[in-house]
Amino acid sequence: MKKVIIIVFVLVIAAGGVIASLYTQIWNPSWNPFRPDPEVVLAEMAIKMKGLKTVRAEGDFKVENTSWEGGSLSIKIAGNADNSINDYLKSEGVLDVDMFDRETDISLSIDFITIDQTFYLKLTELAGLSEPNMSWEIDAFLGMIENQWIELDQENFENISGMFGLEYQPQMPEEEQRELANKLLDLLAGKRFYVVKEELEDTKIGGRDMYHYLITVDRDTIKELIPDFMEIVIDYYLTVDPEMFPEEKREEFEQELNYQAEEFFDRIGEIDFEVWIGQKDKYLYRVKFEKGIDLSGLVGSKGKFLINGEVNLSKFNQVMNVEPPEEFKTMEEILREIMTQYLEELGISIGGIPLGTTSIETMP
Repeated sequence: MKKVIIIVFVLVIAAGGVIASLYTQIWNPSWNPFRPDPEVVLAEMAIKMKGLKTVRAEGDFKVENTSWEGGSLSIKIAGNADNSINDYLKSEGVLDVDMFDRETDISLSIDFITIDQTFYLKLTELAGLSEPNMSWEIDAFLGMIENQWIELDQENFENISGMFGLEYQPQMPEEEQRELANKLLDLLAGKRFYVVKEELEDTKIGGRDMYHYLITVDRDTIKELIPDFMEIVIDYYLTVDPEMFPEEKREEFEQELNYQAEEFFDRIGEIDFEVWIGQKDKYLYRVKFEKGIDLSGLVGSKGKFLINGEVNLSKFNQVMNVEPPEEFKTMEEILREIMTQYLEELGISIGGIPLGTTSIETMP
């Protein structure tokens, strides 16, 4: 009798341990009855990602023209983003681009830094543009910007526009930009843009256990939002340039755009993504997709394309030190140096174009 009691006691303890392991997900097989619903996990992930202050992202994207024309575009980007100060985004990273078709094979690499609304770019590598008949202006421009940090901001754009006698189109004031963003967020609030298609086998990334799901974009929800989205965007552009969408043509434009969007979504079919979410911290660690698209017949498009990409995220909420470069030139300075060389080639020595010059016509 005592042996029976001991055996029962051991079995109860063992069963309790198994149940506790399943409930706390220390042991988390796919059949775990306490395993959270994928929709719950995705909702928790969205909340965690929204609250992120810093993150590192590494993305690899490729577009291949699979029709007879051939060609491909590859983009790789890796960088850190710091939003620890609200509405003051800082980021730094590297962008690699490779374009290939029957006639060209161009590759370039750019370092970038953004501090709020100021951008710094540095071309570190460029291959495939060395042509015997390339104009000296282009050759000189490339020589000046290679391995040189260049600053771009609103003041730069204003001055460059003035150099060429163009009217600068100012950005919408920050208050109105926030109002536009709030309208778009209100439009998207409460909408679900995906459907969980399949719960895949759990995996590990960097030693961490991951939930692994296949989700598909809810095209019907997106199509329903297009008319309201376009109305908000058009209202935004009308505040910048009232002549952009004359009232008598606005309805026709919106109808045509909605029709093109509907046809586009119908043409591309389902869009599936694989996502990996941390079982413990609920952060999104990886997104991967691949899609073949036939755009033949759409306005301004032709051919069949294969699009694939993968994004890996890490270093969540880790301290990141993003600072502007110590030495840089503005794009305005670069262009004025080019124009000075150009005029000297024509035999006009002007000793440099003053930075105060507002247009070519007013140069001394």
